[in-house]
Amino acid sequence: MERHNSRRRKDSDRRESRSQGGLKRYDAVCSSCGKDCQVPFKPIKGKPILCVNCYKKDYDKEPVGHDGRVEKFKATCDECGKECEVPFKPNGRKPVLCSKCYAEEQDEYDFDDIPKRSDDQIENKLNMINAKLDEIIRMLGIVSATDQKFEEKIVKSKKKLRQVNNIRKVSKSKKKDKKKTKSKAD
Repeated sequence: MERHNSRRRKDSDRRESRSQGGLKRYDAVCSSCGKDCQVPFKPIKGKPILCVNCYKKDYDKEPVGHDGRVEKFKATCDECGKECEVPFKPNGRKPVLCSKCYAEEQDEYDFDDIPKRSDDQIENKLNMINAKLDEIIRMLGIVSATDQKFEEKIVKSKKKLRQVNNIRKVSKSKKKDKKKTKSKAD
């Protein structure tokens, strides 16, 4: 939350500096009309620079852009044969449909026909998939880090168990030896 608030402050600081003329401006020459102008970015050689007036003219001309307008292209509907306008340039590879035919085609898709599965069916299916994946992983010899740690713990515990058993065997054999030596001494 703190980060979000700091962003707000920075944005408001930027707005204030812009309103006070604090934004750095660079001298440039408009590529379209040739007039001297100032732009709020460092001009890059080879990239066109537009003054405010030329930018507005270009912006108004451009059919697709920030204003949300979309350029329309004339076409003939492949379904009904009527003239129509579409928001893409037809290239002949895909069929072109007018808005009416397109809407009718969308209505043909009935998603209610798709069979629904119960949670139990989904869970069973996932369990089968997981079992198959586990088998593949086992066959490939792939061990995850957690599995490897678990196996290492098992190996360590087996080693400790062996050590304990060896100590017990040694102590039992020592006890037997002591008993033997005692019985021989008696």
